[in-house]
Amino acid sequence: MSVQIKQLEQTGYLIDLAVQNGVNRVSNVQFQVDNSEKFEEQALSNALKDAVTKAGVLGRTMNTTISSIPIRIKEFRSDGPVLYKTMAFSQAQTPIEPGQIIIQAALEATFNY
Repeated sequence: MSVQIKQLEQTGYLIDLAVQNGVNRVSNVQFQVDNSEKFEEQALSNALKDAVTKAGVLGRTMNTTISSIPIRIKEFRSDGPVLYKTMAFSQAQTPIEPGQIIIQAALEATFNY
């Protein structure tokens, strides 16, 4: 059985309520970001901007001009957002430590010079 809630602060209360009503196993509690695609696209855009900036630095260091438009881009896919536990909160008996979700993007870009 799966339960989804939007009020994160209610997670501990919901677990306690389920146990009080006969549930004897709670597992695989997951936290997700709504509209994660938007944040993944932003991370990917930032990764490409970083690659272009670094290519320019390398070109200036080598006293040559490197094209700011990559000739090849390869994206490295991750398994999804990474959850970092950073804080604990709950007024229920069951403590919940949701933390912070980090969305990352990685790519390899090839430039002409």
